[in-house]
Amino acid sequence: MQKEEGIKVIENSFLELQARQDILLVYLREKPSMQYPSRNEYYKKEGKDFCEEALKEFNEKKESTKKMLGFLEIPFYFEEVEKEKFDYSIKEGYRFLAGRDENSLINLREALKTGSSKKIGLALGYPETAVNAFVEGEILDKYDDLRFLPQNEKDALKEEGVFKFVSFGLSKNNWREELELVRKYQEAIKKNAPNLYKEIIAKRKDFL
Repeated sequence: MQKEEGIKVIENSFLELQARQDILLVYLREKPSMQYPSRNEYYKKEGKDFCEEALKEFNEKKESTKKMLGFLEIPFYFEEVEKEKFDYSIKEGYRFLAGRDENSLINLREALKTGSSKKIGLALGYPETAVNAFVEGEILDKYDDLRFLPQNEKDALKEEGVFKFVSFGLSKNNWREELELVRKYQEAIKKNAPNLYKEIIAKRKDFL
């Protein structure tokens, strides 16, 4: 399979914007792994069974996701969430994990089993300084901590658009260094998946 074909499949997927960004970076081997949780609730409204059509759509998306992961030829783990039935609703869902190689996928699965935020963050490829800041409660507040930046630096960051590609909590003390990884991701997306890049730029807010 040509790389371009896989990128097109990801760009055209129904998955949310962040999930498409993450799986693209894994597919390009830029990011070690990613996880995607899907949980849905279907209500019965006014005596009319709404569940049947909603569940049909849900199952179609679930099967489409499995097909996409197989098509991309990257290691993945797919798990269905046990169905829960209530008087007025049905809940069911699924999640999948993907890795750029088998070891990366195993590493993420093992980290998730421990429940350790640090191990999970590192397995997902987040900078160690950012992971430590998350554990210690020292994550950057994008509004309070950046409002006193020099205006020329704010303007440069806004023009660059790099904050639109941040997918993890930046640390208060090392956010400039951590943005270098984000820039690497941003450039990979821009070079390989211009349609997704344009969508991210257009849809995500810039708080600077």
